[in-house]
Order: sequence, then structure tokens, then C-alpha cells
Amino acid sequence: MPVGIVVLFISILCIRYIILTQLEKDKAGIGMMKAIGISRRDIRGLYLAKYLIMSVAGCMIGITLAMITAKPIGAQVRELYGDPGYSGSMYVFMMLGAIAAEGMILLSVQRTLRKAEKISATDALLGRGTFGKRKNLWIPAMIITTAAMFIILVPWNMKSTIEAPGFVTYMGIGESQIRIDIRQTENIRDTAVSITEDIESDGRVSDHVLMESGSYRATLSDGSSYNLMIENGDHSRFPVRYIEGRYPENDREIALSVLNAEEMGVKTGETIIVHRLMMDGSSEDRALSVCGIYSDVTNGGKTAKACMADPDDATPVMWSIIYLSLVNGESARDWTSACQDRYMSPEDGVKVTLISDFLRGTYGQTIRSISNASVVSVVMACLVLFVVILLLVRLVIWRERIDSSLKKALGFTASDIRKEYLKKTLIYIFPGIVLGLFAGIIPGQGLAALFLKSMGAYGFRFIIDPKEVFVITPFLVLTFAMIAANLSLKEVNGIHAWECLRAGTVK
Repeated sequence: MPVGIVVLFISILCIRYIILTQLEKDKAGIGMMKAIGISRRDIRGLYLAKYLIMSVAGCMIGITLAMITAKPIGAQVRELYGDPGYSGSMYVFMMLGAIAAEGMILLSVQRTLRKAEKISATDALLGRGTFGKRKNLWIPAMIITTAAMFIILVPWNMKSTIEAPGFVTYMGIGESQIRIDIRQTENIRDTAVSITEDIESDGRVSDHVLMESGSYRATLSDGSSYNLMIENGDHSRFPVRYIEGRYPENDREIALSVLNAEEMGVKTGETIIVHRLMMDGSSEDRALSVCGIYSDVTNGGKTAKACMADPDDATPVMWSIIYLSLVNGESARDWTSACQDRYMSPEDGVKVTLISDFLRGTYGQTIRSISNASVVSVVMACLVLFVVILLLVRLVIWRERIDSSLKKALGFTASDIRKEYLKKTLIYIFPGIVLGLFAGIIPGQGLAALFLKSMGAYGFRFIIDPKEVFVITPFLVLTFAMIAANLSLKEVNGIHAWECLRAGTVK
């Protein structure tokens, strides 16, 4: 929806520039029509009829293309989530949206055409004056440049962030290379310990940690009870992303996921009571201080982390995970392939997975969608920038046609005038690029955080690629803007030195 609104706004802006440029070209004709007595309403109706036919034709073509492409584009969504069963109403809303967009465009056309009524017949015949107020038309160039940078950077930064190894820390997973899951077996603890001992003797492994998850009952200060899925282990190894505080450092501290902390109404520094079953059949009530709150998407986003694992704890282990990283130079994929035959066993419930593969398996479709969106955003932003700069510079040239004619009469060449316009373009494009960099990184990060928050990832920060952000994107934007400006500046060659004499015959 926001993208559609932006595209509609840019479309209206482009139509406005097209109409104003055409009015500038037809200035003498409009003056002639006014001079022979054609009313303002009839002149406006003449232009409105032309643009009505063109806009309706474009609207019908757009609706046809949308109907043709809607089914194949939505095929994958239907495969994943099923057919919603209201395709008929979808087409109705499509038509209503098209009618609303057409209405907004025609209102903008009519408003722009009213500017033709404010110029006198004499000024129009002599090529003097402009349609409407003489505003600084270079400001929109800076705004569109900023918008183009923003449209490119946000999807690109999201893509680079999700593909970065550190993104897994937003998911409640340590930044390791490989994970070994031990689940759905009666001997989870024994199997996990056996694999851990084997890993300790492997010289290719640089670091590893065993995490054991179990269900515990917790009591808050108000007496309410909660069931907590607590992951016990050394959380200083491969720590996750903490929104507040830090990881637990001893057996008297606990960290909660964001969703758990919100549901329980607990903040860092507060204390909760965790009930444990002991090997001798007794139970223990242990007071744990909340030392941190972290982002997590696993187990429905409701987890906790502590360091309570000890031989006296009789709480059943529901699953265990071993995180590990290899020494520099060792191939994680080769190690995983070699260990799959050694560890992976259906009866033991062991699975060896690369963290990168785990991430793609969990959010593969989302990652692919963002990657596709990053490509589309580049094409769309560059095309929009090209069209707007092309139309805007042409409008500026036609509005300043008399000034350019006078310069030619004074001896300036067309090349000199083009260079002057190019300098003006650059003066406003560069600030637009700088503002776009700021908007794409700071406000863009906030918008991306809202999107990823819906996935369960909190405290999001961009992991940017400096080459893409500070070199490739500005280069693309500047290149397309300059190509558009140079194409528009060919209009300067058609300006004659005598045109300024015609404009100055009547004062």
C-alpha cells in the first residue's frame, strides 16, 4: 500500500510536469485562442479532453495487465497459504482502486490546467510570463533524488542484514557456524554428552557449547505462575542479541525473550521464582534475577536462558542443541557433510545443520521476497528518477527559454548554456543523495524494524554493505539523473537568439 501511494504521487507529479511543459510550448497558441474570444473554460476543456482520453486508456491497459499477471504472481502465495476464495471481490476492489486513482489524476490535471487561465492573451502571444507562480523547480529534483535513494537503500539494507551471519542473533540463535539438534529420543542428555565429548577431541572445532532446554514452572512476585521453556548452558559462548541487559553469568540469573517479558510484565532487575525437580525427589525454589531481555523467534518467541544445568537437576531435557564454530580455513559445509554420517540418525533424533541453511529453511521465502524486492526497487527508483528529471529539466528549459535566447544573443553558445544547467542539476542532486543516504539508513532502519518485529526480531539494526550503500547506490542515482538531464538539454539547441526580441516588443 505505501509503495502504491508513492507511485501514484510520482505519477501525478510526472503528469503535472508534462502538462506544464506542453502549456509552455503551446503558450502562443493559447494566447491566440484567448485573443479570438475562446473562453477559458473551453480552452481548459480542450486540454482536459485530451488528457482524459490518454489517462483512461492508460488506466484500462493497467487494469488488463493487472488481471493477466495477478494469477501467476499469486500462485506461490496460494500454494503456501491456500486460496482465499474471494477472487471476485478482489477484482471489484481492483476496479475501485483504479477509478480512485483515475479521479485523483484528473483532479490534478484540472488543477494544473487552471494555471492557463491566469496568463493574459498578450503575454501568451509574446511568450512572456509562466503558468502559475515561478517556483524553484530544482527543489523537486532534490526531493525525487532523496526518494530514489530511499527506495533503493531500504530493501538493499534489509537484504544485506538478513544475509549477514550476525542476523541469526536477532532470532535467538548464537552466531556460530553449525548447530546440532538432538530431539525426539529417550536419551537426549546421554546422546548430547556423547557428541560433545567427540567434538572436544576434534581439532577442527575452535569453540562449542551445549544447550539443554526444559520446561520449568515460574512464580512472579504477584503470585501468578507461568511455564517457562528455559535453555541452560554457557550463554557467554555465541550470545544472542539483547535488547536490554546481558546474558546470565551464574546460576542465580535468568534472561527472558521479549514476548515472555511482555506477557509476564517483568523488567530487568526484577526477581522470579523458578521451581526445579531434584534427583532425590524433592523440589527447589530458586530466586533468579532477570539480567537481560533478548530477541527470539524460536519456540513461538517465548523462551528463557539460564545457567542452572547441574547433575542434581531432574527436570527432563526436552531437546538439546550444540552450537559450534570451526578454526579459520576449515570448510563448515565439508565438516557438516562428514559429520552427518557420524551423528545423524533417525532413531537418535540427531540433525547437523549449517546455521545459514537453518536460516534459509526458517525464512527462505521471506529472504527470497526481500531479495526480489531489492532488485525491483533499483529498477523502479532509477526509472522514476530518470522520467522525473527528464520532464523537470525540459520544463525549466521552456520556462527560461527567453533567458537562454538572450544569452545566445549575447554570444553564449548552446554548450555554455547546457553546462550551466548541468551545474544546477548537480547542485541539487548531490544534497538529494546525501539526504537519501540519511533517510535510507536512519528512518529506513525504523521501517525495517517494524517489518521484522512482526517476524519476532526485536532491536533490529541494519548490517549495511558500505560498497553498496556509499558507492553503488549514489553512482546509479547520479548516472541516471545525468543521462536524463543531458537528454533534456538537447532542447537548448532549438532555442534561437531572436526569440528574446519577440518577448520584449511589448512592455
